[in-house]
Amino acid sequence: LCELHAVLSGEVVLECEGKRKILRAGELLLLPPATLHRYLSYGEGAALYNLRFRISKRRDSFSHKLYSAAKERFELGAPFTLKASEELSAALASLMSEYDAFVCANDNNGWRLERLRHYAALFFASLFEAASVIPKPCQCEETENSEEALLGHIIDRYFYYNIDRNISLEELAESISYSKSQTKRILLDLYGISFKEKALRTRIEAAKHYLLSTDFS
Repeated sequence: LCELHAVLSGEVVLECEGKRKILRAGELLLLPPATLHRYLSYGEGAALYNLRFRISKRRDSFSHKLYSAAKERFELGAPFTLKASEELSAALASLMSEYDAFVCANDNNGWRLERLRHYAALFFASLFEAASVIPKPCQCEETENSEEALLGHIIDRYFYYNIDRNISLEELAESISYSKSQTKRILLDLYGISFKEKALRTRIEAAKHYLLSTDFS
């Protein structure tokens, strides 16, 4: 399992692979599996959040190219730290809040599990972007509804990360844990367009970004 250590406040000192590291508020440390580490001291008011995760290849998740890049960076690479962006910090705070609500509920309610899954997907997408494993997708359309905003971020990233594959409505529906008919309605509510039109627009926006960021001279 990979490990993520996020410093929420204060300062901590740890030893990682025989080297001393100081982590401050807003910094994250990513550790590949079996990395030897231990905390040496905690500063006043220090607060940590730790996550353990495994990178798996799934048909309804990242493309094979993305999976390979993420696996090489997180599982085969050396430990590294990064400064959390505003978006990544917000995604982590949302995931923590949703996990606490899930644990406190202490029931098997399916919708709570799916909400937690969605928040985790959004956090790890933001994490991969911050670590420069994958490019940042086009900004999703703004909405005042937090549930719609969450789905919008996940759907935008799903289209963007699978831009080199002919994905289907069924795959998207499975990824966000909704039926085909519900997914169609969600796309219409969020974007006012169909699945095929959303896929086409994503490719067009990606092509524009590539042309603007590439030096042909």
